[in-house]
Amino acid sequence: MASPSEAGQYELELMNWAARIGSQAKLDGIAKSQIEQLIGSAELIPEHAPLITAAFAHRQAERLKKGHNTARVISQAMKWLYQEKRDKNEVRKLLGLAKWVFECVENQYIREQFKTFEDLVKSLAEEKRR
Repeated sequence: MASPSEAGQYELELMNWAARIGSQAKLDGIAKSQIEQLIGSAELIPEHAPLITAAFAHRQAERLKKGHNTARVISQAMKWLYQEKRDKNEVRKLLGLAKWVFECVENQYIREQFKTFEDLVKSLAEEKRR
């Protein structure tokens, strides 16, 4: 069993990947429904959800002719989850958080991909609404 500090580090890294994915999806002009489809892809073969989701992300990017950078970031995150021996529940958690990030910035201008969840929160704290 992971120690509390190891579990906390894992959760923080999960949140950071979510920030990267959600912000890159915004930059790539991805529709929120595409993130929802990614979440659903984890159900196809639950024991190997990270691998399936990575492949599905690239399939969607090719099919839609956009979102290749988002697919790359998703694949990097799924590779990390796979190496951590995680299943569909963690894929769904990560992509659910990525959807939240996307929804937070969906109607905002962002210059670049957030590297951390803290970057997202800083951006939201400094946001000025018109």
